[in-house]
Amino acid sequence: MGLSGLSIKLKYKSIFDDILNDFYIPVLSNSIYYYRAVGYFSSTILVEYAKGLKQFINRNGKMKLIISPYLIPADFQAIHYEYNQEYTKGLVNVMFEEFLNGSEEVVASSKLLVMLLELGYLEIMVAEPQNHNGLFHEKIGLFYDEFGNSIAISGSNNETGRSILLNHESFNTFCSWKEGQLDYIIDHENDFKAYWNKQYPNIRTYDLSEAIDKELLKKFKTNESVEELFSMILKEDFKISILDFEPYSYQKEAVDIWLQNKQGIFKFATGAGKTKSAIYLMERLKETYKSLFYLIVVPDKTLVNQWTDELNTYQFSTLKCYSDNRDWNKTLKDKIDIFLMYDSKYEYIIVTNDTFFNERFQRELLKLKNNFMLVVDECHTWGTDRILANLPNNKMRLGLSATPELFFSQEKTEKLINFFGGITYEYSLERAISEDRLVGYYYYPIFVQLNQDEKAEYDVLTHKIVKIIGRDVEDISDVYDKAVEMLLFKRARIVYGAKSKLNKLIEIIPELSQKGRLLIYCGPTTYISDAEDDLFEVSMSQLQAVNKILGNLGIKFAQYTSKEDEQDRINAINAFKNDTYSTLVAIKCLDEGINIPQIERAIILASSTNPREFIQRRGRILRHHLGKKFSEIYDFIVLEEDYERLVKKELERFYEFARLAINYREIELKYGHLLNKYLFERGSNNE
Repeated sequence: MGLSGLSIKLKYKSIFDDILNDFYIPVLSNSIYYYRAVGYFSSTILVEYAKGLKQFINRNGKMKLIISPYLIPADFQAIHYEYNQEYTKGLVNVMFEEFLNGSEEVVASSKLLVMLLELGYLEIMVAEPQNHNGLFHEKIGLFYDEFGNSIAISGSNNETGRSILLNHESFNTFCSWKEGQLDYIIDHENDFKAYWNKQYPNIRTYDLSEAIDKELLKKFKTNESVEELFSMILKEDFKISILDFEPYSYQKEAVDIWLQNKQGIFKFATGAGKTKSAIYLMERLKETYKSLFYLIVVPDKTLVNQWTDELNTYQFSTLKCYSDNRDWNKTLKDKIDIFLMYDSKYEYIIVTNDTFFNERFQRELLKLKNNFMLVVDECHTWGTDRILANLPNNKMRLGLSATPELFFSQEKTEKLINFFGGITYEYSLERAISEDRLVGYYYYPIFVQLNQDEKAEYDVLTHKIVKIIGRDVEDISDVYDKAVEMLLFKRARIVYGAKSKLNKLIEIIPELSQKGRLLIYCGPTTYISDAEDDLFEVSMSQLQAVNKILGNLGIKFAQYTSKEDEQDRINAINAFKNDTYSTLVAIKCLDEGINIPQIERAIILASSTNPREFIQRRGRILRHHLGKKFSEIYDFIVLEEDYERLVKKELERFYEFARLAINYREIELKYGHLLNKYLFERGSNNE
């Protein structure tokens, strides 16, 4: 959600507001950086912040504190001294000694404070004026989220439990997304940076390591983990497993089989719970391993965020490694170094394919000496020459995919599946629907034809294919000639973009859009205008043409393609989920892994001959959601009987969709003659 999704007041006053629950906990929970400069600090503040701080740490949040070396104002008022560093050091030692007094949760918070320092989540600077007649009494607070939003606070409150709970305090807030407030934040940032970087000549600042005895810090040492300390502070029962769901029998069975050899692929129907099955498996491993480094590798940024959100639900310590997180390399290095120091620790790293095989990532990974648990979501994406030539050598491997087989190469399929240890468990779409893990669906084929220009272009490309290899083919898997591959792609795009599809879309879209929660899949093809057609501008993609149709009809829609940045994609999905927009328009990037259970119906304007694509797309709309009893699929099929190979390929998809549909009998009665003519009587392998 980020900070901008919170309801932030202009001013908080302790006599009217619950400052802790209304501000600090939600703001910390959604931040990744927290910078604070205050006159008085106590570790008891961690007791009050704990709930928000726990989420903050799970987001790999980093805190910077600038504090005065006094527990309370009386400490300063009671002493008069000539300045020297050793005296300041004595004050800091007294402060930290005091932190170890109090209740169990207070002592736990003090130990947590030092542990966060050691783990790199927290840095502390001690500040004192040089004139000896005053004390450092700044009140700066800055919060930042991962989306670039920030909040500054300025007021009377210190960083102590008493200040939050008992004192009459107030502070003003400034939010970067609110008009006219950014300058205030920048001013606070500049002040904080000047203190932190020792740029004010009248203020002496020390890193905490310079201002405290090392022997004293040993008193804070503990065998408890960060999670256990949080549990003590929050007075929770610490459990190794903190899952909030009961796995289904097939998930337990799949995990039990995988644990026998600690390798394998879960071939689960899209929407049948691959992610939760993997999380359940990772929790089961904690029964055997006291310490484990989990690497979850995914195809794209959206899945990085989806996995992170899921794991953060269980308060796990996560790190996102991808291009949008510029500091991932430094943070990964720190996490691995710290992990190797502790006997009891679990880390969860979520990384894109590209970053995982990046030289910097692999260099850090070498430190683990292959002692990590590898989870590869949508593992079929590892079926490339580059990846298959650079597979890791760790022992524990889990692959997740509804379609692990590679459409283009049996050899690559075998190499990929063998790397993961085979398909250890399969949970089919048919079984998922019958066991009500997914909703059933109605299938409505919409038959269209090519126009004369499209036929002519199709014929030219076919002639070129035959000239090169001596025969016609439909599948790229049938050839290994790059020139033929390009011709096949061009010919497929004619089918994707048949102009008659748009005319049919205009007919059906008004009624379907009224039903809401509609997804439209477009293809990667472009239309060129002609003298008789005013729908297109000079050149327009199918997605642009669909957007124009929707706009002309006054239908609100969101767009989800590879051209949008990550935040725009998140906004598009959220706008669709909360019904701000009734329609979502997408191309291929929505095919894998994205969880939008609200989708109730889909229009498939363009589909390749690759079974993975339409299997993934079908599963995308069958996930359960409140009030959702079934789904609907509207599939555009080019039925051009002059091109038998093309029709056969289109009908293979038609039959795959139809055979499991609720209305299959009705479809069979209406279109059975086509199936008999092109698929059943002649056999699916007929030339």
